[in-house]
Amino acid sequence: MYLILNTTFNIQNRMKNKLLITVVILMMTIVVSGQDSFKGYAINPKLGFFNNSKVGGFAGGVEINYINNIFLFSLDYIRLDEFNILGPEPQENYNQIGLMAGKFTGNKYLRFQYQAGAGPLWGLKRTDLKSSGTGLLGPEIYNSKDFFTVGLVAKLGFKVIPFNFMSIGIDINANVNKERTSIIPMLSIEFGSIRK
Repeated sequence: MYLILNTTFNIQNRMKNKLLITVVILMMTIVVSGQDSFKGYAINPKLGFFNNSKVGGFAGGVEINYINNIFLFSLDYIRLDEFNILGPEPQENYNQIGLMAGKFTGNKYLRFQYQAGAGPLWGLKRTDLKSSGTGLLGPEIYNSKDFFTVGLVAKLGFKVIPFNFMSIGIDINANVNKERTSIIPMLSIEFGSIRK
């Protein structure tokens, strides 16, 4: 038993060390990457939908971006609510916070961005059947439980930038975790200092 716990502890320490080294290299790259670079920020409200292997529904959220030359750092919050009419009860809902880093490429008016990071996901999910439905107006009732997990988050985005203070685009978010892995396509409108 001691050997298993010791091995698990060593794996966790190695993963923490690799993460720390990655963050330090990323920060050094940013500092060295240019004295004459563009620095900006943006706030990005977005709406869309989500789907995972169990349920689907609507998604809405907000993202805050910091832009440094071609690097992009983001903190986002997304609320996911199951959509079902006369479906099983209770409805599932999730909350996601993502901390991501990445890059973008493109020109003054078009931009493709890619980011990855980590973040918590928590919410309510159905478990086992409590009582069968009674037909069309009587949905199945399930037991439920609150959950919390940490997942890997990623985002691909395409933006059209008609003005230096605004962009319109499509983001495809993903959250890979052990509870409810989800794909989340969203429409976004970004406001702030987006380009020179």
